[in-house]
Amino acid sequence: MRPLTLDDIEIVGIALAVLSVPFLWDLIPRNRFYGFRVPGTLRDDRTWYAINRWAAKRAIMIGAALAIAAWVLDVGGLDTPLARTILSLVMFAALAVFTIRGWIDANRMVRQQP
Repeated sequence: MRPLTLDDIEIVGIALAVLSVPFLWDLIPRNRFYGFRVPGTLRDDRTWYAINRWAAKRAIMIGAALAIAAWVLDVGGLDTPLARTILSLVMFAALAVFTIRGWIDANRMVRQQP
């Protein structure tokens, strides 16, 4: 498997941001293929829409930050193995924290429902 390039990270960032936009306006109904799909969000529509709106806002921010950082490093002539490794680690850490936090919040919402 080849290491991620700055172009790869930029594409991931853009895709993450663009694919998240429909969730800001509750355009994607509950499903098993697209969205923040954890047991809590798949239980009911209220949790699905609330968590996916929350996730979309953060995913757009993370995606934009990744794309901008990768572009700046590339244009600035800082495309080094160390820069790619650091940005890859930041990307995976941000997505891991984002996923764990969303999962916890979805479970909390389900428990608080009457």
